[in-house]
Amino acid sequence: MPRWTPDREGFHADPVLRDRYPLVLLTTRQRQALNSSHADVLTSRDKHPWMEISIADATARHVADGDRVRVRVRVHNVNAAWRRAEDLIKTTRLKDCDEALILLVDLHDLAERDGRSADAAHRLRVLRETYRRRTALLQRLDRVGLDPATT
Repeated sequence: MPRWTPDREGFHADPVLRDRYPLVLLTTRQRQALNSSHADVLTSRDKHPWMEISIADATARHVADGDRVRVRVRVHNVNAAWRRAEDLIKTTRLKDCDEALILLVDLHDLAERDGRSADAAHRLRVLRETYRRRTALLQRLDRVGLDPATT
């Protein structure tokens, strides 16, 4: 039987992440196949990818029907992103730590999607060991779902 699992991001996660990611992108499967979630974004009559958004969310963001919007990807280079996260943690500034947590969740989820969970888990264990005396950081990692039991 299917069961609901709270998101790592969004309304059910850490408030820092909730504020940073107020929307969730959901994709549909391709109508003609079962192996892709982005394949039917374009149809023969569409010239550009499209998306649907609720009227309330569109209004709050001043988006009208037919407007072009940009959907950004946080991670372009995985190794550079891991280095960036550690550099942000090294500063000990709360704002930088918040940004690092967001990036680490993205990296964890990306690794899980790409079948590299073991690599992400190893990197997170090393990070935890390196900063084992920063209990607030470790607690925040746990709170956003990057605790040792789940990585």
